[in-house]
Parts: sequence; C-alpha cells; structure tokens
Amino acid sequence: MSARAARLLCTNFNWRVINRMSEMFDIDLWLQWFAQLDRTFVFLLTLPFVVAVVGLWAAFRDRDRE
Repeated sequence: MSARAARLLCTNFNWRVINRMSEMFDIDLWLQWFAQLDRTFVFLLTLPFVVAVVGLWAAFRDRDRE
C-alpha cells in the first residue's frame, strides 16, 4: 500500500469517526430519537432502574433507623 493510499484511508476513517462523534452530542437528534420511542417501551426500560433506586433508598432508610 502506498503512502498516499494509507493517508487517504486514514483521513476518510477520521472524518467518519468525527461525524459520528458530533452526532452523539447533538441534543436535537437525541430529542428527535426520544420523541419517536414508544411510551410503553420507555416505561418498561426505566422500570427496573426505578425499582432498584427505591429499593436502595428503602434499605438505606431502614439502616438509619437501627
């Protein structure tokens, strides 16, 4: 592989990575994605985390009473 081809391949790869990284931090794209999600899916996705937080809070509260 010639040096020019290697440089072109590396430059192409870097531009693709930079574009994807900028998409990751774009708030508008995240809001659009979140608006397209099904509400029941979001509920079922967050439910285990809510249950875990409430359980940890209850355990911490019980530990303080003893």
